[in-house]
Amino acid sequence: ASVVDTADLRLIKRIHALMDVPMDGVELVVDQIPGTGKRDALARSLRLIARQAPSRRDILLLVDGDSCVPQDIIAATTPFFTDPEVGALTTDEAVEIREPGLFADWFALRFTQRQMMMSSMGLSGRVLTLTGRMSVFRADLATQHEFIRLVQHDHIDHWRLGRVDFLTGDEQSSWFWLFQRCYKMLYLPDVTSLSMETQPKPGFVDSAVTLMIRWFGNMLRTNGRALALRPSQIGLFTWWSILDQKIGIWTTLAGPISVILAAAFVEPLVIPAYVAWVMATRYIFCWGLASIRGRGFPI
Repeated sequence: ASVVDTADLRLIKRIHALMDVPMDGVELVVDQIPGTGKRDALARSLRLIARQAPSRRDILLLVDGDSCVPQDIIAATTPFFTDPEVGALTTDEAVEIREPGLFADWFALRFTQRQMMMSSMGLSGRVLTLTGRMSVFRADLATQHEFIRLVQHDHIDHWRLGRVDFLTGDEQSSWFWLFQRCYKMLYLPDVTSLSMETQPKPGFVDSAVTLMIRWFGNMLRTNGRALALRPSQIGLFTWWSILDQKIGIWTTLAGPISVILAAAFVEPLVIPAYVAWVMATRYIFCWGLASIRGRGFPI
């Protein structure tokens, strides 16, 4: 357990001491660290685990402090690592938000959309991200020096800005290390972790924009180097999906720009017609997503 505050250290030890199941086979290691960021915390923890000399028969779970894993997580995930080509896997996610409202509904909608996309990508054996909230790794891979170094000091070299060190997006760094070495990364749609979320900003729009900039920024920074890998190396479908990510930020602008030009030079009524079309198609899309989980967000 990697913690910064002494209060967290005491709490974790207290919970461990009060467990009502036998804990003889469990060793609790609490690493109290300076608050220099998640990447440094991960690197320190992985180096501590590396001292235990994990083998290919061991698994390693990386879990955020605000996430809860299912009680049967070990039994549910270990069978997939009998395949020597599997390097990691991630699972479905649910979210718990104290205050009901638009932010909670938006998060539920996004997680449902994620379930659909990840289930599809999982069929290829290579998902496009290993979720930072909770992912499972083959332990001997996640404790290799090169893996730890990339997680702690990942960066890109920009033509104008020079070296840009990554502060967030550690899950994309771990994903790329395994992706570059052609390991399979799976998705388990019937295993669910639970995350506790709060609004990063007072307003819904500000919160949504802040989160999406962080999420899509992490994706965009890794996208270019992943796309540089050969389709024959990573699979044509996976390579094409990464290409779609890259060009999607531009193709999605085609509709609004076309409507603006049409309204300016042809007919202004194009704008309300376009808005009505967008609302109708998104409503149908939400109905489709609702059918995946059955319930979870209002339509």
